[in-house]
Amino acid sequence: MAYKGTCSHGSACDHTCFNLHDGTYECDCRPGYVLNDNGYTCDPVVTAAPSPVEHTTASPASRAAPQSLRERLNTTDDVPTGCDLACVAGQCVTEEGAAAGGPTQRCACPLGVGGDLCQTAVEVHSPRFTGSSVVQFAPPVEAHTDMRLTLELRPEDWDGVVLLSGETDSLTGDFMAVVLTGGFVEFRFDCGSGLGVVRSREPVSLDRWNRLTIIRTRSFVWMQLNNGQHTEGMSQIRPVAGRLRLVWYF
Repeated sequence: MAYKGTCSHGSACDHTCFNLHDGTYECDCRPGYVLNDNGYTCDPVVTAAPSPVEHTTASPASRAAPQSLRERLNTTDDVPTGCDLACVAGQCVTEEGAAAGGPTQRCACPLGVGGDLCQTAVEVHSPRFTGSSVVQFAPPVEAHTDMRLTLELRPEDWDGVVLLSGETDSLTGDFMAVVLTGGFVEFRFDCGSGLGVVRSREPVSLDRWNRLTIIRTRSFVWMQLNNGQHTEGMSQIRPVAGRLRLVWYF
């Protein structure tokens, strides 16, 4: 997975960073570690010690005996594993509970590729997101303390998630989010010990391009929508050092 930028300008890689020829970089891990799905954090490889094997000679009667319940439950030959789609690019992912019939599988395509199997090259000018589609970026190095964000969005509904990033996959720690609630933009964040919410004074314009600017310095936030009157706010408690380790999802 490649990220925009260079290794010398504050990459998000946990261990090793490699510059690519097109102004992007990739991350890798030291021996004994494995790269996470987010493309830049590393976890230690955990290997189970082999169990000792006791060599015995079974009698003909025992060899012909039917399997016990425990043995049948431990059989994995008929249990499907992994993802079955032959994705040309990207990776095959399984989504639990996505349909009434059980888990579903799909190909998660990288930027510039589309189709059911990520087999078609596409040129993206203004991405449109529906269902489970997202675009992800490596988080800025100091995003947990200082951030300036300017983006243009063209919403088709009054409610939705525009941006989401967190410290953990379960979003139980620090997080930042830009959401639409009843047409109004809300910037919600907790990058320390207190929750902060800043809400726009005017609603967005549906099916039209809207320009949003957010500036955050520690616990203080300044936000403006479409050159209208800006709003300001602060988190409840002064933030402490944290880190938004997850990629930014738009």
